[in-house]
Amino acid sequence: MVGRRCAPIVIGRYREAWQRLGPALHKQWSFEQWRDAAAAGMARAGAVRQRDMRKVTIYRSSQSGTPGTYAAVDFTGRFANADTYCGYLVWSEQADGGFLLLREEENYIYNPTGARLTPEQRAKMRGVFRCAE
Repeated sequence: MVGRRCAPIVIGRYREAWQRLGPALHKQWSFEQWRDAAAAGMARAGAVRQRDMRKVTIYRSSQSGTPGTYAAVDFTGRFANADTYCGYLVWSEQADGGFLLLREEENYIYNPTGARLTPEQRAKMRGVFRCAE
């Protein structure tokens, strides 16, 4: 699936997205905190220029050994104010066949910071972020 375009996120459907988060994420954030953080991140990053799925991995048990089916998606992209954007999502299949989001990681290098980095520093940061190529 390398390079496959991700479907655009529908802006403003925060409640629907919140309902798909797993219990651990609900404990970590209230709906209002999560919504406000997501909206602030979108505002800071600016308009989406590109978003690509880089890798999809299916696991039959979690890294901790919990049985079940898990799907992990690595992605990259670019925004108007962040030329470097990458991360991953991990979902767990539920008894009804639906999936809940268990983990979400997004990493940005905003353009003013990126302008101060050498190519080597940028490559190192992408490695720290575990950006899929």
